[in-house]
Amino acid sequence: MKRQALIFYSLFISMNVIGQELPKILTQKPVTNYLPDFSYAGYHFGESPLPETNGKIINAVDFGVKANDGLDDSKAILKAVKAANAVEGNVILQLPAGKVILSDIIYIERSNFVLRGTGF
Repeated sequence: MKRQALIFYSLFISMNVIGQELPKILTQKPVTNYLPDFSYAGYHFGESPLPETNGKIINAVDFGVKANDGLDDSKAILKAVKAANAVEGNVILQLPAGKVILSDIIYIERSNFVLRGTGF
């Protein structure tokens, strides 16, 4: 009985594997590099420095963002984004240096808005 169950199970697994097709990226001949190329990501493909931006600076720390504290900063950043959206013209939301933890999506829904980090 165990032998019959093992044969049935093996046959079932074989049929499932045969029925599924491998992605083209894995079956190409010759196999090419299938890792995404991010070498040209960023402003002007990473080949130009970021432009200097002028505008009112909103400091995220003033809204409760604390880097490197191990706590979620989403609500504080959302408050800071809301305050930055109320500013007319160019606005810069300045984040503190270090690791800021986000568990929520931050939507930037306007033009002339710069989200700037300070670094590590």
